[in-house]
Amino acid sequence: RYINELDVICPRQFQQEQEQEQQQLQMSTQQGHEEGETPGIISCDFKGKLKQVNDHLEHSCCLQMVKCWFESFGCNHKCLKFTIHDHLTSNIKLHFDLVIKSFNTLQQNIRQYQDEISKLKLENETLKVELQLKGKKDEEIAHLKQQLNQYQKDNLQLISAQVCYVFIFASIYSKYQNQIIIMIKQKITFVEIEKLKKDIESKDNEIKTIKQEIQLKQKQIIQQIDENKEEQKQNIINTLSALDFQL
Repeated sequence: RYINELDVICPRQFQQEQEQEQQQLQMSTQQGHEEGETPGIISCDFKGKLKQVNDHLEHSCCLQMVKCWFESFGCNHKCLKFTIHDHLTSNIKLHFDLVIKSFNTLQQNIRQYQDEISKLKLENETLKVELQLKGKKDEEIAHLKQQLNQYQKDNLQLISAQVCYVFIFASIYSKYQNQIIIMIKQKITFVEIEKLKKDIESKDNEIKTIKQEIQLKQKQIIQQIDENKEEQKQNIINTLSALDFQL
């Protein structure tokens, strides 16, 4: 508590005085410079309590060094706080050029980022399409594999069935060979008999047709004879009538 109540001067002023003394010593050895304040040097006349030093250094010390407001644009100038306005007003064009340069660089970076984003989007879309095509191809391949497996299973079942049928037929044929031969012969004989029956039926139909034609001819002949008789009879009657008329 007592330390905070001690009277002190500005630490920056103290440091500046130390530097001035060193410079004066160097100059006195060379030129014999007179004692006193160096012209053009700013002095801080702060005298106060130790507890007030921090607030003084941060807010009111005229020896406080500050950076240029355009440091982020490339100006590395440092000066006393109260002279910063002089620096700003005397270097407007410099600061403007730095801002324009930074703005152009920023625009260039933005264009590069936009180009990179466009490329990334294109690559992303291409990758999506490739993944979709790959997914479709995988589905088609899986479907074809499934069909192939099913075909192989069906083929194996068919081959197994054929082998089984051949084996059964061979077993039956070897066991009933004589009976099968007799049955085949009987079947051939039966077929021949059926064919003969059909031939006989065909001949019967032809005979019936001929009989019907003969009967039709006979009827026509009889009808013609009857017509001739009627005509002759009518002629005779007409002749007799003519003779009677003459008599």
